[in-house]
Amino acid sequence: MSKSLNLGLQAVVCINNDGYPASLELHKIYRTLPDADAAAQGDLRVVDESGEDYLFPASAFAPVEVPDSVRASLLRPSVNAEAEAESAEQWLHTYFEKFKGRSLADELIAERRDDARRESGP
Repeated sequence: MSKSLNLGLQAVVCINNDGYPASLELHKIYRTLPDADAAAQGDLRVVDESGEDYLFPASAFAPVEVPDSVRASLLRPSVNAEAEAESAEQWLHTYFEKFKGRSLADELIAERRDDARRESGP
């Protein structure tokens, strides 16, 4: 593996997704995060389109030189990541408004009691 890849190169292309077909798309360009510990183990910290980072074998990737405009694009969060963050925020807001301090377990117990009452009839 080249030294530049181990030092946290910004852009890599997937050249082998064996063992990770659901996680890695062959020939796709990914961005990386520097991780000296991962590199020492032969791994690379790769950021997916959700903005999450995962460790994969460095041998599954090759460094690529990309134009500055592509590099800038790779450094921005994807639309999916922004939408997921907004969706999670909306879910949390709805959850807290609905339960107002009650735990999820309390709410599930109450829902099951209500269901049982409906099933048993009047």
